[in-house]
Amino acid sequence: MKNRMFSRLVLVGVSTIILSGCLARPEPLEPKFQEIYKVARKKVQPIPRVPPYKALVYKGSLLRSPFKLPSPEFRASLAGRGNDCWQPQLGDSSSPLQRFAIETMSLQGILTDPLGSELWALVATPDGQVLSVSVGEYIGSNYGRVSAIDELQIEVNEKVADGFGCWKPRKITMALPQAEVTQG
Repeated sequence: MKNRMFSRLVLVGVSTIILSGCLARPEPLEPKFQEIYKVARKKVQPIPRVPPYKALVYKGSLLRSPFKLPSPEFRASLAGRGNDCWQPQLGDSSSPLQRFAIETMSLQGILTDPLGSELWALVATPDGQVLSVSVGEYIGSNYGRVSAIDELQIEVNEKVADGFGCWKPRKITMALPQAEVTQG
């Protein structure tokens, strides 16, 4: 019985201590809340008016399909175009250097004959071969032809398809890497 009485006394004592810490403050909370609201509130701009959506009707079904070639009349109407432009001789790729795009090859060196009258260029292909080429030989998959060779570079005139059945000339220069250039 004494234990029961003692435990009640301890419970009452602890409850008194806990509840004594919960005394209400004498000042009211309402002025503090109003002060916080004044600082926290900002003026919100109204939402801008969005113009009404106006749908457009797609009339692409009346146009030519982008997956079909243009009509011959359309191609002939383009200035400077037609069947009278240069066309490559297909299947005429006797040089092993014509199997690769010129952008995938690199110039490795320049050779000369003992008299110094003729120059050859050494070109590395993507498959690791190094082949020689001279002026007039074909190089690259776009019907390129070596037009000049000097001690530092070679010039190639190649033909590039323009998408309308004609081919346009393009000049490309393949130069030796700067670190390997030597004068002798």
